[in-house]
Amino acid sequence: TAPAISGGGPGEPLLLRVPRGVAVMAICLILLVIIVSYWVGRVQGRHATLAEYGLTSPELELVESPLRTPSGSAPAAVAPEAASRGVPEPKPIAAAALPREDTRQAGLNYLVLALYDRPQAERLVDFLSENGVDAIIVPRDNRQFSVIDLRGFTAEEIRDGAAYRTHRNNLRRLGQTWKRERNGPSDLSDMWPMKAR
Repeated sequence: TAPAISGGGPGEPLLLRVPRGVAVMAICLILLVIIVSYWVGRVQGRHATLAEYGLTSPELELVESPLRTPSGSAPAAVAPEAASRGVPEPKPIAAAALPREDTRQAGLNYLVLALYDRPQAERLVDFLSENGVDAIIVPRDNRQFSVIDLRGFTAEEIRDGAAYRTHRNNLRRLGQTWKRERNGPSDLSDMWPMKAR
């Protein structure tokens, strides 16, 4: 049935009665708009990051194709919008058990491996350390912490370097072990490079 308007007499509020089906459809439409907006923002962030490193989507697909990586995992996602805005990162907070120094150099790019809460971030840093990878924890403004690999790369090395691809693939293999054997929240396949400021 169509929405009905009632009230509206002297001193009475005007009421609009909407059938449940219409209300459910309106809520679904609002949720759809939110999901599409999120997806569009993610795509724009991806394009901004690709442009920063002089890459195009086909080039990224070639480098990160699961057919070309030993792990066979899905292609890695790139930096979200915040990473491409040039917002300087705050000083890191090292894991309590293993204090680490921030050795990043301005101008080099470092892989952000995951965004976790503090306990999970500390667990990941410990796991990486056990496997010979130095990483630090950097706080975000939304109660999450970035886990950042401390091996830096120039933009040219990211664009053309075999060393970068090899290192990234090694981290992705470690990520699969992290998820499978340590019950990690993710397999690190959506890591992305971020320039140190």
